[in-house]
Amino acid sequence: MRWLAIAIVLACAACAKPQPQAVTSPPPSPGNGPFYHISAQGTKQHPVTITNISHGEREYTLEAATVVYSTTLAQGTFHDNLLHFFKGGKPRLTVTAPVATVDENTHNVALSGGVIARTAAGDTLASDRMTYDEKTRLLTAVGNVVATDPSGYKLTGTRAIADLDLQQIQLFGNGPQEARKP
Repeated sequence: MRWLAIAIVLACAACAKPQPQAVTSPPPSPGNGPFYHISAQGTKQHPVTITNISHGEREYTLEAATVVYSTTLAQGTFHDNLLHFFKGGKPRLTVTAPVATVDENTHNVALSGGVIARTAAGDTLASDRMTYDEKTRLLTAVGNVVATDPSGYKLTGTRAIADLDLQQIQLFGNGPQEARKP
């Protein structure tokens, strides 16, 4: 009888769900794999979307047609982009660009291929390339820079640094900067 009881206990133990064991492993380092390239494609109604939250508030949302993310580089490259910046939960600036690269570690965004930033009031900043620095919360525009206000006045240069409301723009260039109304 005693052997029967032990056999039943062992049989029941074999049928019981195994309890997960705690496994400790070293944290991944840049030299350890595996490394992945992850890609996604959205649609016009459902684009690929990422949102950066800073201090509990939405800082920016990037909508794109496609993305390829590299774990090796800790960055994603997005195509056909619409980048929305927010202040107090409300849109403050919309940026369009053919290519955007988002750095996962710094949350900086590099845009290229002909970039246009536009406020709701109608101020614009256009350039060949533009970067957003998450720490300073500033845009840096490089190459064929054109800043335009809603009345049509334009300033041109080779480089500009601007706030996200396009109210403070420092313009730099080799030649004279122009202020003209078309």
